[in-house]
Amino acid sequence: GLLVWLFRGLDFAEIRFLLRTLPAWLYLLSLSVVVGGQILYAWRWRQVLAATGVHVSTWTAVQQYFIGIFLNNFFPSTVGGDMAKIYYLGRRHGYRAITASIFLDRLLSIGLLAVFSATMYWIAPDPSPRFVATRLVVTAMAVTLVLMIVLTAKGTGGLPRRVSRLGHTAVGFAERLQRFRQSIAPAAGHPGVVLQSAAVVTTYFVALTAV
Repeated sequence: GLLVWLFRGLDFAEIRFLLRTLPAWLYLLSLSVVVGGQILYAWRWRQVLAATGVHVSTWTAVQQYFIGIFLNNFFPSTVGGDMAKIYYLGRRHGYRAITASIFLDRLLSIGLLAVFSATMYWIAPDPSPRFVATRLVVTAMAVTLVLMIVLTAKGTGGLPRRVSRLGHTAVGFAERLQRFRQSIAPAAGHPGVVLQSAAVVTTYFVALTAV
């Protein structure tokens, strides 16, 4: 139903014209960039996994990543692919460790994109009010996500103790959250993981922009 609703607004004559005039080499190049970019992202996820103490082969990471991509496109959200990776790898390596790696992988992706976007917004000269408002929103997102990465790596200095006055339920939740953060911290605090992540995101989106 969603596809029917989307296709109702398409100009099929224009699509046929574009397909007839699209050079084969450009199609193959763009396809190679997209597939290659996903393989790079899978390799980056493997580095995050290794930093959290889960060691899998590059082939396994690529296989699980493409299963996740299929499910992300098949279901109406991107949660299905993440759940599949947690299910398939978690049975062997522990669900918390796999969940931690996926959480950090997502956080690094969105955080780095927000930082790059905010940087471009401040460099690009466009004084329109809408542009200024968008620039402030993206900058706030970038700052928030960077702070989340830093807090994930460094912690809050004893969250259960800080929320102890709120009761046992709050303390129990804080303790679970703290254990989850501790699963992510080694990778989040590893400079190599962050630099590799930045290199992958930059390479992929520069290549997409070129195409």
